[in-house]
Amino acid sequence: AHGEIENPDALRRFGPYDGIYLVSRDRQIVYMSGIVTNLFRSIGRQTDMRGKDVSELEDADALIVDQAFDAHRCVESRQESEDGRIWIRGAIPLRTPHTDWRNSWLAAPLRPLWSSGKSSSYHPSNNSGQTIDAGFVLVHNATDTVQRERELNVKSAIIQEVHHRVKNNLQTIAAVLRIQARRTQSDETRQQISEAVNRILSMSVIHEFLSQDEHRPINVRDVCQRIVNQVKQVAIGPEQQVEISVHGPTVRLPAAQATPTAMVVNELLLNAMEHGVGDRTHGHIQIHLDDLGNAVRIAVLDDGKGLPLDFDPNMSTSLGLQIVHTLVTDDLKGQLQIEPISATPPIATAEAADVQLDVAPAPPPETPPYFTTQVVVTFPKRPLTVE
Repeated sequence: AHGEIENPDALRRFGPYDGIYLVSRDRQIVYMSGIVTNLFRSIGRQTDMRGKDVSELEDADALIVDQAFDAHRCVESRQESEDGRIWIRGAIPLRTPHTDWRNSWLAAPLRPLWSSGKSSSYHPSNNSGQTIDAGFVLVHNATDTVQRERELNVKSAIIQEVHHRVKNNLQTIAAVLRIQARRTQSDETRQQISEAVNRILSMSVIHEFLSQDEHRPINVRDVCQRIVNQVKQVAIGPEQQVEISVHGPTVRLPAAQATPTAMVVNELLLNAMEHGVGDRTHGHIQIHLDDLGNAVRIAVLDDGKGLPLDFDPNMSTSLGLQIVHTLVTDDLKGQLQIEPISATPPIATAEAADVQLDVAPAPPPETPPYFTTQVVVTFPKRPLTVE
């Protein structure tokens, strides 16, 4: 049969495991492929249905054939039976052209390819004179695919709920430790408990991101900002004014890398607060993120008193640095560098004014922070796949 297929985009792509059968104009089955024969045999139909009315297959078959024949266009439907079987059917009506179709085609005016942005090929303006001679019905058994998708959705929802509960449990543990820290009389014990609280909360941040969507790579910049907010609440005293900022592009990592990265950033911030800011009332700490393509670079800078001349990171007894070294080398397979910043502190200059104005003097410009120490962590990025 000759003619254009109407609405072909409504049909899914025909696959090698899909069945097909042919229906005549009067709804009689003319041909059935082996695959579609086996599909209907599995639900109790006869092996040879040729010559039978299409309604003897299933009601959905008769319905989709009627819809396609009446509308003169391709139709697709999805049926889910009571036993959980899911079949997708697509009907393609086959039209018989009118007897003078060749002369109509040749007499059509030629149009340039570029005219009005439309195709130059001729299409009949309507289906007048054309009748439906037969129709193909494609049958796809989507039961296994849909069931697997539903099982994955259920598992994903369960995993997200687990992450949500882990986050809540970690926050509960942190709250209990805070209560314990307030009851202790030892400043050293209180500080150690506060550091433990920050470590726990840094892990809870990752679980919070995973509870929203476990398949989505984690935005490390957002994680760093959340950790900064936590450190401000826990590690900065009421009399201190410490500015902590995050700089750099958005960097996305899989959860297996984002978790140790969050803990590393948390430890470096605590280390900068303890040894950089210390007892000072003012201080500045910056986190710089760099996406190097196949690697990530994270630098934490502070404007403290700087490193001792005999400082050796390999000989340090600091628990925080030991944790950072272990996470960077073992988990992230990266490198850790702790080094002083060689720079000259900014020198304030002033120019004498030629004209004295009877106005209040403007406040002096804020002096930019003079950073003295930076800790640099560099590690290779893993593929952004679901772990």
